[in-house]
Amino acid sequence: MQPLDIPWNEIYARLGASWVPAEYVKCFAEQLLNVPECVKIAHAPQIGAWTINMKPTERWRLNDNVDNDTTWGTSRFSAMNLIEDGLNLRIPTVYDYDSDGKATLNVKETEAAREKLYQIKERFNSWVWEDEARKEHLARKYNDEFNNIRLREYDGSHLTLPGMVADLALRPNQKNGVWRCLRERMVLLAHAVGAGKTLTGIAAAMELKRVGLIKKAMFCVPNHLLEQWAAEFLRAYPWANILIAGKDDFAPVNRQTLIAKMATNNWDAVIVAHSSFGKIPVSKQLIDEHIRRQIDDLESAIEAMDSSDNSRIVKQMEKKKKNLTAKIKDMAKEEDKDTGLSFEETGVDYLFVDESDMFKNLYFTTKMNRIAGLSNTESNRAFDMYMKTQWLFHNRGRVVFASGTPISNSMGEMYTVQRYLQPDVLEERGIQHFDSWAANFGEVVTSLEIAPDGSGYRARTRFARFINLPELLSGYAETSCADAQGWQAPDCCGESQ
Repeated sequence: MQPLDIPWNEIYARLGASWVPAEYVKCFAEQLLNVPECVKIAHAPQIGAWTINMKPTERWRLNDNVDNDTTWGTSRFSAMNLIEDGLNLRIPTVYDYDSDGKATLNVKETEAAREKLYQIKERFNSWVWEDEARKEHLARKYNDEFNNIRLREYDGSHLTLPGMVADLALRPNQKNGVWRCLRERMVLLAHAVGAGKTLTGIAAAMELKRVGLIKKAMFCVPNHLLEQWAAEFLRAYPWANILIAGKDDFAPVNRQTLIAKMATNNWDAVIVAHSSFGKIPVSKQLIDEHIRRQIDDLESAIEAMDSSDNSRIVKQMEKKKKNLTAKIKDMAKEEDKDTGLSFEETGVDYLFVDESDMFKNLYFTTKMNRIAGLSNTESNRAFDMYMKTQWLFHNRGRVVFASGTPISNSMGEMYTVQRYLQPDVLEERGIQHFDSWAANFGEVVTSLEIAPDGSGYRARTRFARFINLPELLSGYAETSCADAQGWQAPDCCGESQ
């Protein structure tokens, strides 16, 4: 049964949302500022960017426009600039400069500009639903793109799991998790601590191999749990042929012998520690293909655009393409550290990552600067994991992440999980770039907080509110297998709407 349509009054149309066509944003800006047929707006979901183009003479006309400078803007920040900042998730900030060029934050003007931007956003959300034809079109478009998932129910009660020792009986949630791993290629076991993720992953791997869906499984586990995982594996399947790769096995002198051993034997499972997993190299060809895939996407988007109407956005995309091309050239100059086998040649087609939240620091680009609630630190360990999981995804392999705390500190962590496990879904919906994802499902909130030194209060801007939460959760839950209590938005994510 198809999901019931969401009525228009339960949909939040955020300024900058990827599902709202640029033509409507153009119409809104022209009506708001009473400047008909003089604004050109373009959107590139590949880089999450919006641009507003106006002829110099038309921008000059805005200088005496009361709507632009007073009603919807301020003397220091015009409404048109506020609209462009709102589309691109930027927070307007006003600075004063002295004779030496030193910048000082103008608190009063900054607060005034941010208040005007808030009013413009609220006006946009009400404006899009005022016209009947526009209302019907947007409600239909949103439902078709985001309310098109009927979540499956995975009942593994019928599983008998031949080969597992008789005195081990899986709980219902564990059998359901095994059945989900059998039916889906990318899975998140978001079970609480003590729910039995270890045995679920082991049973899923052995059952997948028994029925011929995989050939070789690899388990990437926390360093201190390496021996415990091996003992648990043999307790459930005493006859299993497993390889336990310790720290000494990954020493430079032994590494290539170990990787060759992984590749040339018919292992039921290879168990490695988190710190050792990154020492299994990926080929330069894989890195090149990953970057070239991004370049191809940018080139396709550039070709589809009219460069005369969207010159600024085309320039941004050309700049990113140039940077990616430079990356390939830099990597080509580097000498190989490992001349032996790569991860792709080990024969692994099932990867189980225990405590996957250890790889959450996957870098993403965003125009949201100086915003609390966005942890965007770059981790080589996370990038290495991302390259390997994406190779498995594109080569019909399987990936299972297991964590009791997949989202703990920021809203951006949910995007990271989807980026690992749902790259196709993000691309299909046009939200593969973080800014496009955030424009659909998140909101920046400014509130007063006590200053760290206790001297008083200060305004603090955070990415801390969900919007259109049911549709976000339905997409996220498509790959997430939660425990019996289900998943709830963590406290760190703040309010929801």
